[in-house]
Amino acid sequence: MQRKPVGTRKVGRPITTQDARDTCRELLKQGSSLKHAREASGLYKTAVTQIAKELGIKTNAPSKATIRAKKRATRLLEKGEPPVEVAKKTGLYMRAVRELSAELGVADQRAEAKAERIAEGRKMRADGMSLREVADHFGVAKSTVSRWGT
Repeated sequence: MQRKPVGTRKVGRPITTQDARDTCRELLKQGSSLKHAREASGLYKTAVTQIAKELGIKTNAPSKATIRAKKRATRLLEKGEPPVEVAKKTGLYMRAVRELSAELGVADQRAEAKAERIAEGRKMRADGMSLREVADHFGVAKSTVSRWGT
C-alpha cells in the first residue's frame, strides 16, 4: 500500500501522513512545544493535539503571558486594587480575576461596601425614614432601596 504524501521536506522528498505523525511524536517526546511539532511535521493542530494526548502531554496549559498576567493580578489584588481595575490593567477576564481573588481569600471591597450600605439603609428604614429619603441619602433610585428588603 502506497502512503499518501502530505507535503515535502526541504530536500524535496514527499512526507507521508505516517512519517509526519512519527516526526511529531518524536518531537513531543523530546519536549518540543505543540507549535514547534506542528510546524515541523506539517500536521494540523488537531492531529498534533491528539498525538500529545496519546502521549499524556498536557495540551491546555496556560501561556507564559497568562501566567505573568495572573502573577501581576495577584500582586494588585493583595495591594487592595478593585477587581475591575485589576482586570483592566492585566487584560484578564473578570471571572478569572474573581476566581484569583477567591483563591487568595482577598475580599472584594466593593461587595463589602455594598453590603454595609444595604445594612445601613435597612436600619434607616427601620428608624422611620421613607424610601425616598433613604434613596436620596445614598443617591440611588427608590426601587433599589425597596429591593434591599427594607
